Amino acid sequence: MRQAGVQDGATAAHEKPLEDNELRGALKPSMQQAWDNLDPRGMIDFETDVTWQVGSRTPHLVVIAWPHRENTSIKPRMFPYQMERLEGTFVYRDGQVLFDRFAAWHGRTRLSGKVHWNFLPDGSWNFRIEDMAVDRLSLEDRELRLALPAGLREGLAKWNPSGPMYLHKSRMNARHPAEAGQPMEMDWDLRLGFHQARIECGIRLENMHGELQLRGQSQGHAFTSLGELDISSLLFENFQFTDVKGP
Repeated sequence: MRQAGVQDGATAAHEKPLEDNELRGALKPSMQQAWDNLDPRGMIDFETDVTWQVGSRTPHLVVIAWPHRENTSIKPRMFPYQMERLEGTFVYRDGQVLFDRFAAWHGRTRLSGKVHWNFLPDGSWNFRIEDMAVDRLSLEDRELRLALPAGLREGLAKWNPSGPMYLHKSRMNARHPAEAGQPMEMDWDLRLGFHQARIECGIRLENMHGELQLRGQSQGHAFTSLGELDISSLLFENFQFTDVKGP
C-alpha cells in the first residue's frame, strides 16, 4: 500500500550500454564527474527505484546494477589501470555507492575487494576499497607502476621487489576535495606477499618467502611511506636466513 504523500516508481533495463549518455545524464554533477573518472564501458543490467516525498526537494533514489562480465571495463583516471571482466553488484543509494564482491581482471592478474564511494553535498567525495586482494601481481608491469600514486610508487621503488607476488588483507582510501585544483589525499595499508621473490634495498635479498607491509599517505607531491618485512626465509649472498623481521 502506497504511503500518503509519497510517489514512487521503478524501472528495469537489460543490456544497457554504459557509453549511453542517457545514464550519465541522469546523475548528479558529482556523480557525473565520478562516471568520467571511471570511464566505464560495456553492458549492464540494472533496476531503479525512485521515491518522492511530497514537499521534498530531492527524490530518494536507489540503483542496483550488474555488469556483464564478458564485455565491461573501467580505467579510473585516479588509477589509470585497465580493469576488465567486471564482477559484482553495484548499489547506489542517496549519494553513496557500494560495489559488493567487486572483482576484475587485468591480463592474468585478478583484483577483488569491497568498494565504498561516498559523494558529499559540497562536491567532495571519499573512496575506499577494503579486503583488497590481487592474485598473480607483477610489479614489473609498467602500466601498474605508472598508475600507482606517486608516494606509493616511490615507496615501492625503495624496495624494488620482483618475482611472484600477491596482495591480501589490504586497503586504500582516497579523498577528493570540493575545491577545484586542490590535490587529492590518499592513504594505504598494503600487505604484499611473495614466493621466491627478490628485493633490492641497498642489498640484494633473493628467494624470499613472506610478506612486506607498506603503509603510507600522500597529498599531491608530498608523501610518507613505511615498509616492514616479515620473512620466513631468504637468501643473501647464498646464505639462508630465517624469521627475518624489521623496517
